[in-house]
Amino acid sequence: MISGGLASLVGVLVFVLFVGLVILYAVLGRRWPAVFRPIAGYEALGRAIERAVESGERVHLSLGTGSVTGAESAPALAGVTVLGRVAAATTMSDRPAVVTAADGAMMILAQDTLRSAYHRVGASDRYQATSARMLGPTPFSYVAGLPTLLSTEGVSVHMLIGSFGAEGALAADFGERQHKFVLAGTDDI
Repeated sequence: MISGGLASLVGVLVFVLFVGLVILYAVLGRRWPAVFRPIAGYEALGRAIERAVESGERVHLSLGTGSVTGAESAPALAGVTVLGRVAAATTMSDRPAVVTAADGAMMILAQDTLRSAYHRVGASDRYQATSARMLGPTPFSYVAGLPTLLSTEGVSVHMLIGSFGAEGALAADFGERQHKFVLAGTDDI
């Protein structure tokens, strides 16, 4: 058993060691920044979004069939994070990004993310709540609405980022058949 004074001293030493390591790694991080390898798909996505904005075409982001709660919430929330960046990049386009989800709560979250992106860039008057849509409550009813959306909305970039099952392959195939730029990321192999 350690006495009270010795326990306090050990606690202070551990705290000082922790703070010292944090400072050391912060200094080393500035001196040798992390270098990430380029990923061709992400680089091509950036060019495709720029091309869509310049040509007045739409970018579609599918948040998948997951919900805000449950096991599939992490990939859905990753899709919302991507949406924030895509929305900011497309706010000044004639045809802003369109987002689809299979869950009502995800659709509301997507609407709020779009609204926030427009507000951040000072274009709140250009925000349209109908840019975020719920296509269907079940995976296959959701994916059944995608071909019509892709063909009637003038979409040239079709991103699938969220939780998808077998319907994800159908969603990607719809984009490929209509000669769209397709990028997909999901948690289900």
